[in-house]
Amino acid sequence: MYALCCKITIGKITFTSVNEVQIRSSIYNPGATALIKVPITAVLKQAGEANTFVETASELHVGDPVEIQLGYDNQLEIEFRGYVKRFNYKKPLEIECEDEFYLTRSIDCVFSAEETQLETCVRQMLPDIQLGHCTSLKLKNFILQHETGAAFLNKLKKEYGLTVFFDVNRKLYIGKMYEIMGEERVKYRLDYNVIRSDDLKYKRAEDTKLYVEAICYYKNGEMQKGFIGQEGGEKKTLYYYDVEDAGELKALAQEEHARHVYDGYAGKLQAFLVPYALPGMVADVDDPVYPERAGQYYIESTEVTFGTRGARRNVEIGMKV
Repeated sequence: MYALCCKITIGKITFTSVNEVQIRSSIYNPGATALIKVPITAVLKQAGEANTFVETASELHVGDPVEIQLGYDNQLEIEFRGYVKRFNYKKPLEIECEDEFYLTRSIDCVFSAEETQLETCVRQMLPDIQLGHCTSLKLKNFILQHETGAAFLNKLKKEYGLTVFFDVNRKLYIGKMYEIMGEERVKYRLDYNVIRSDDLKYKRAEDTKLYVEAICYYKNGEMQKGFIGQEGGEKKTLYYYDVEDAGELKALAQEEHARHVYDGYAGKLQAFLVPYALPGMVADVDDPVYPERAGQYYIESTEVTFGTRGARRNVEIGMKV
């Protein structure tokens, strides 16, 4: 029998039991979030001190570092690292947390350059942030006028179509979506270590309607658009940089279109805390009933719940890899 366990550290305080924890992480959002629910008053363990019975909120502060470890039978995995963002004074007390993205909200960014490498700009604007990966990209006439670091990262997402997120080790990743792919493989077998697969749908390439808009940015600041696929279908916007000509842009869009139109699964599955999975990893999905449907899929988001009613990990998979 597997016994749930946790170790949640907030500032100098450690919780080994809580009412509930919810953690949401996605390659589509720069910041992962966590919601921790604890009693208003509790016996708290402080580093180097005996356990004491105190009012929980009085011992915690906005900005305190947070680390959440969850697992079974004292085998813990780090699910979240971040900071306390705010308190909701309910019963139980709710503690809202955000990962390293929280720190970027208070950084003042001032930058101006006719031409610069993206990595140079990121390192200059966010000098205290660890950079895990940054795609090679030239920014043309790029200006930041007293914008927060958070606004800067969101600008990269909105205007350049880049995937921007922090991993559980506090490292920042900036690049094309599937360029950021971990080597870790997670194995899921339907009706074995998958509790629920109702939201996991099998689709056939011949039934998939996809409309791709390809946008290319050039060094001189110009932009060119191209379209491929069936109008009225699901729309995806893809971004490219310094493509040679319209013909190459169309070829790249066709290649990307083919990657998204496939025979395979898409959607969400629900599992236990094990196997350990995070966005950016690859899931090996095996269906014992339909073995021909087996495949590897990119994990786009995860949602972890933990508490008195058990623990679950909801995994959203995207493109087949």
